[in-house]
Amino acid sequence: MMATDCDLHAQRQDLGTDIIRALQIANMSHKQAALLVGLDKGSWSKMVHGDLGLDLGRLLQLGWPFWSAFLPLLIARVVTQSMTETFADHQAAAALIRPKPTLVAGMR
Repeated sequence: MMATDCDLHAQRQDLGTDIIRALQIANMSHKQAALLVGLDKGSWSKMVHGDLGLDLGRLLQLGWPFWSAFLPLLIARVVTQSMTETFADHQAAAALIRPKPTLVAGMR
């Protein structure tokens, strides 16, 4: 299934939520994070809120306190999304192979 622009924006927003949470856990302010990754406040805000693509290279500059908080959040999001997609795929496949009810002679 092809992701739409709307889907991609929503995914970036979800990741932004995880970035914000990781910053809180790491006791790092948005101002500190923006300085570390070399972005102005406006560009940082756009990135975190999904209006600008996430730059993994920049996020790597946030160091271990951020990443030790962010990785578990990221893994949980990926696993949850994967399980949701797998469940939907299984439901779609089951609908395709589910036998259609047939009438048995003499029963209505």
